[in-house]
Amino acid sequence: MNDMKRAETLLSWIGVTDYEHFVGKKSASPLVAVAKSVRPRSIKLLWGDGDKTPIGKANEYQGWLKRELRSDVPAVQVEIHGIPESSGKVMEFGWVFVNLERYLARLSPSEVVCINASSGTSMMTAAWIVWAKTFHHPDAHLYVSSPEKGVQPLELPPELHIDLHRVLAIRDEDPLLERLLTGWSPPKVLEELQGSSKVMRAVLLRIEQAARFMLPVLIQGEPGTGKSVLARLIHKLRKGSDDGFVPVDCGQLFGATEIHGVFGWATGAFTGAIRENPGLIVSAEEGTLFLDEIGNAPIEIQANLLRILQEKKYRRLGDTKEKESTARIVAATNTPLYECVREGKFRRDLFDRLDGIVIEIPPLRGRDSDVIELAHKKLELFQNDKSNRAVMTDRGISEKRFSSEAESALRRYDWPGNVRELEHVIARLVIFGDPSAREITAEEVRRQLADRSSRAGRDLMNHDVGGPFKLDDIVLEIQEHYVKVAAKQAQGNKTEIARLLGFGDSRTPLNTILKNLANASRPIDLERIGRRTSA
Repeated sequence: MNDMKRAETLLSWIGVTDYEHFVGKKSASPLVAVAKSVRPRSIKLLWGDGDKTPIGKANEYQGWLKRELRSDVPAVQVEIHGIPESSGKVMEFGWVFVNLERYLARLSPSEVVCINASSGTSMMTAAWIVWAKTFHHPDAHLYVSSPEKGVQPLELPPELHIDLHRVLAIRDEDPLLERLLTGWSPPKVLEELQGSSKVMRAVLLRIEQAARFMLPVLIQGEPGTGKSVLARLIHKLRKGSDDGFVPVDCGQLFGATEIHGVFGWATGAFTGAIRENPGLIVSAEEGTLFLDEIGNAPIEIQANLLRILQEKKYRRLGDTKEKESTARIVAATNTPLYECVREGKFRRDLFDRLDGIVIEIPPLRGRDSDVIELAHKKLELFQNDKSNRAVMTDRGISEKRFSSEAESALRRYDWPGNVRELEHVIARLVIFGDPSAREITAEEVRRQLADRSSRAGRDLMNHDVGGPFKLDDIVLEIQEHYVKVAAKQAQGNKTEIARLLGFGDSRTPLNTILKNLANASRPIDLERIGRRTSA
């Protein structure tokens, strides 16, 4: 382990084994073993007061630890944060995590951090994993120690990183989330992302937290959920304006000009490069380079992205000198990046760098209480737009509102196109509805939704093959559609859904489809659909 990069700071709880080693009851300590391996310049320790780790011994332990590490880690600084009255709470995740986060809030985002995950209770280990992989330090390294294997890095599969973010975003009962959201109001600039549901408030809180630091952010969500809007708001929260926000659609980077236009090229770098191009990244200095659909990023630019994330440096095509960049990288994707890694389309080391602060935007179907709030806001915005209002006045279209029955129809719909689809439906309700009517009816809503479903079905047969085309995606879309149709008819009963889909008495094919949809970030909640249908 001596070839390990030296960390600035080692973080750890004081576990019972560490304390018993200090008093001579144990022959080894996970904390001491990890400290000798990573050789930190400073050690920050959390000490929970308990019968087996009395906090009154903290000062004595501090001096002992410095002497113990003197030969391996000379001049190491040791800081101990004691947490009184903690006996009996060390197995409560919420308590452990809140105390950990409060103490570590003072850390600089640029500080090189490693973590001893072996010391303390299982909840303390879980808190380290969640803190390191979902909140603050994307580059934090976790280590574990055992007498049999010594000190080793704690490797986590990439799927776990994503699942952690998704679970934290969608859990209805989360003591930690409740504490963080209590008394918190989103900044005014975040009003563009409407939604007062708990799941959306959690997203807004994460946006505000992410905006404070110039760390990379990965935004995940289905098409139409507002990923580009969210990216712009993260930038605006920090900068105060849209200046320096540079969007790049990675799905449109095909030819050399588009691919290398991101980081630029030197004169003569390729045929047709008659003059140099500084690259889009120059416009993002001190700002944000937003890479939409990052999973489609050509392999040619992934090396430069990695270097920017690692060293804040990049090289233009055909240039011999490196350039420095202060741009922040914010990326978005509607497909799991770890699948792109498995398929060899995306670098694993780049994924690891991006997988620091991840924000998962929930689909609209998972935000029942937000649908009507959003519908009213979108209707208000459409009708208050100067251009739209002028047309409405010219054509005699009355200002409209939703009837209660129309609201019920909106609430029962699944919104596969998410917020973008909602905006389009509302526009059509105003444009194509009864001009003289002041109230939008349920029948008008159902007509527009049925028209959309009909057009979507026809579109499935009109895709161009080649390029980004994937037959598996089309098959999933068809399966998703008919599973939802059957779920509504069967009121969520899985056995009946399987029968309606032609699977007879076997639910295995249905379970396989549901698993494939979930893996593609298109999960279906059958029980929820059943509750909606019966309501």
